[in-house]
Amino acid sequence: MDELLDLAQSLCPVIFVGMVPVDEAKMPFLDCFYFNHRDQYLYKEATKLACQQRQIPYLDIFELWLARGTEWLRSQLGDDGLHPNVRGYQTLLADILKWQPMTQLQASDRFSHVVNY
Repeated sequence: MDELLDLAQSLCPVIFVGMVPVDEAKMPFLDCFYFNHRDQYLYKEATKLACQQRQIPYLDIFELWLARGTEWLRSQLGDDGLHPNVRGYQTLLADILKWQPMTQLQASDRFSHVVNY
């Protein structure tokens, strides 16, 4: 992760959007992968720390979505319990676009070549 973040920063402005929480009730996925909030939390914290050490803005989607409640979360995930559904991707986009580091990046000259939504 460290090398990837360092390389990315050498090429362009970097922001990091964290992972969505899984629906633990749908695990194990494919009868062989068991993803859970505890492991996701540990991975999220390690990723967040690596970003903080490099002053890379980190959007904590995991905590943001969990705070909205279990039923809300399930309404945003696809049948596999891992990936957002259409509504979830729409919500993810909205969360990213209203995040202050993203609005600052959009307003900067370094972002002028990217399409604004």
